[in-house]
Amino acid sequence: MSTYETSDRARSYDEVVGILKRKLKFSDWPLRETEFIAGFSAEALRSGVLADYRLERKTLMPPIISRVTRRYFYRQLNSRLALEVTVIVSQMGAREAAEGLIQLVAASQMGSEPRVDFEAVGNVTVYRRPDTNQSLAFLRNNIGVNIDGYGRADKPLPIRELAQQIDSHLKETEITSTLTDHDRLPRILLFEAKANRLKAGERTDLTIEVQDNNPPQDWLFHAVNGSYNHDPEGDLWYFRAGHEKGSAEVALTVVNNVNLMATKRTSITID
Repeated sequence: MSTYETSDRARSYDEVVGILKRKLKFSDWPLRETEFIAGFSAEALRSGVLADYRLERKTLMPPIISRVTRRYFYRQLNSRLALEVTVIVSQMGAREAAEGLIQLVAASQMGSEPRVDFEAVGNVTVYRRPDTNQSLAFLRNNIGVNIDGYGRADKPLPIRELAQQIDSHLKETEITSTLTDHDRLPRILLFEAKANRLKAGERTDLTIEVQDNNPPQDWLFHAVNGSYNHDPEGDLWYFRAGHEKGSAEVALTVVNNVNLMATKRTSITID
């Protein structure tokens, strides 16, 4: 069994990431760059370990490039025991998913002693804490998964069992050599401003058409030199120009239920 241990005393986040990469032999991680799993949602697991748990909430983190991170918080029925599953899906490949997993560990280790194992769950397993019944992270192709347990010290949580169940599900999923134009991806067929020239403070409606086989979707907007807003009366989105003359931009990112994404931008001139 190949196992490495690390201890970090770095003060900055970037230093922690760098130390983890060196100590956890990141350059040796067996990354399967040409084998893609077309998305994954923890909600797909309705039996097994999570059969007596209910999903209380799910939180979408801001996407990075083409990597989606979402957290699922499950509470056991008639109990205070809980499990949080964080899913990372990269459309660029295993390396980007591995980067996301390392950054997740770096941000949450809180002085623990993470260690890595190449023969446990997935292609790579990272134990973030000495007690493996409380936390486990693993990488399978372009999917990263982190599981945290919340409960009593005298009542072990099924962390490893859930990790193995998720990994079995991922291994049974069809593998593709690329996600480009995959039918599970959301598609933004149309995203444009009705008016592409505005005066400062003026608004223009945004025309949006999305096609997706895996609803529901989250729509995330980002505006430069202006703001985006929702008009509940017309159930439409619009852009309001800022006060600086020149170019403005608004971007739309759509993330579907299996944590795959699409992004499109439109430009506007402010006179």
